[in-house]
Amino acid sequence: MKLRIRELQPDDAQFINNYWAETTQEDLDRLGEVKRPDPKGNIEFINEYCAKRLPPTKSDEEIVIWMLEEKPIGYCTLKQIEYGNEAQTHIHLWERKLRGKGLGSVLFCLSARKYIADFQLKNLYCQPKHDNPMPNGMLRRVGFECLGTVDWTHPVNGSIVRQNRYRISLEVIEKFLSSATQLLSSH
Repeated sequence: MKLRIRELQPDDAQFINNYWAETTQEDLDRLGEVKRPDPKGNIEFINEYCAKRLPPTKSDEEIVIWMLEEKPIGYCTLKQIEYGNEAQTHIHLWERKLRGKGLGSVLFCLSARKYIADFQLKNLYCQPKHDNPMPNGMLRRVGFECLGTVDWTHPVNGSIVRQNRYRISLEVIEKFLSSATQLLSSH
């Protein structure tokens, strides 16, 4: 299987909008989202983001697209960036039939490795909702350390979302990728 990550492109807005349009209310609750992003706003944001693409030292967000056999299947974002210090990463695998097969783990690690290098991060965190089984299970299976739970205030409605906070380390990424390469090449 050929897995890779690439920079966000304007045409990716259609895939991201489809993902959010097909997300059920149950999925939104699992993710800690109160509403779907506005499709028109997504297109405008992605077009502007791609047009101005800032260097890591000036960027407040980074987005990579996950590819399987040259087909986009998901994305990973980097937010709350403090260049040279820390940031948060978020993951979305929009191809439902591919969830639970280990592909997201590899793509997440490739994304996180890129973010750590490009943004010179000392600390990278991923904070899925505490009761969202898919990302929590993936992060534990890869071997990332859960530092505990944190409460995050949702900016739209002020609700408190309990999240598990994982430290994403380069050592765990490299160890996992070396074993996953053998696993994926056997499929």
